[in-house]
Amino acid sequence: MTHSQDERDKDLLYPIKAPHKVKFSMHDEYILACTNVDKQLSIVDIRDSKPTTVTTSETSTAIAWSNDGSKLVVTGKEVVSTFDVRNMEKPKKFSVGKETVGDIAFSVNDDLFFMATVMGTVYVLAGDTLKPSNRGTFQAHTDFCTKITVDRTGK
Repeated sequence: MTHSQDERDKDLLYPIKAPHKVKFSMHDEYILACTNVDKQLSIVDIRDSKPTTVTTSETSTAIAWSNDGSKLVVTGKEVVSTFDVRNMEKPKKFSVGKETVGDIAFSVNDDLFFMATVMGTVYVLAGDTLKPSNRGTFQAHTDFCTKITVDRTGK
């Protein structure tokens, strides 16, 4: 096999561009989501070489899977898009205004969704609708917040 054949095989196995963000599903160890700078979101089963790809409205800053694997949330600088991965139809979107999202995460049982902004504010949203919850918002840091992690034990 020549080097050029190797490269062609590689292109067939990995038909998506270099990923910008990558996140494995917590529900299925073979499924991952990745975004690239061309505003594309791909869901890939690593046992198969044909990803499902959709175009998002912005280059993504964060990706979060729901724990049951049914939802995928992708954020850009000012827009949050929610995909139902069972059918990948048009996503539900909402604007975060002038806030730039640093990271996102679902709670252990998916009832809450956390969105941290680069200005240190954490928004607590309802996990099923991604609308404001009765838990509101809080200031986690006085400056740049680029990562949020949820305790997997639920404590």
